[in-house]
Amino acid sequence: VTFHQTGMDLWNVPAGLSMQSAFSLTRLPNTVQFKSNWFNSPSSCFEMFGNIYDDNIYFNATFHSGIVIPFGCDISYMFMRLRIFNQTLPNLSTTAGRISYVAVLAYCSAYAQPLPASWIAPTTVQNIVSYYFLFNDCVLFDQDLGSTFVGSAANNMTNMFSGATSYTNGGSNSIESWDTSNVNDFTNALL
Repeated sequence: VTFHQTGMDLWNVPAGLSMQSAFSLTRLPNTVQFKSNWFNSPSSCFEMFGNIYDDNIYFNATFHSGIVIPFGCDISYMFMRLRIFNQTLPNLSTTAGRISYVAVLAYCSAYAQPLPASWIAPTTVQNIVSYYFLFNDCVLFDQDLGSTFVGSAANNMTNMFSGATSYTNGGSNSIESWDTSNVNDFTNALL
């Protein structure tokens, strides 16, 4: 399905509505921009643009800098398998509460952008419990994630960078300061 809307400024998604798989496998070129007022506290962003089973080689839409993914919105698999996607991610609410980064960018082989400050802020990462498959197969990704990107809440880093063949943390040694004290699964984390 090719989506021809050039701006999402007329959308007003009601608070609490699930956006699960809403744009999964949809062709969204970089001429489509999600504006700041269309995103009104959805209950789930699970697989919103990505897809667990099928690659999407058409999605490269942009996000207005004013978009904030609200606290409590499940972002698992949100951008998974968007093979040409290389745009700045929407911001995250940094409100306290347990969330996960499960496969958010897995198989996004063209993704090379720095994560927004809200994704790596200590107030956000102190609540991240899982980094499972986060950058799996992001072959171009090589950004410094900072010294606090993994915090004490983390318990799963399985395949976090598996297949991310360019990853060197942007040449920084800040990864040495990550708090992995409660991680119980490192399977292929850096393979």
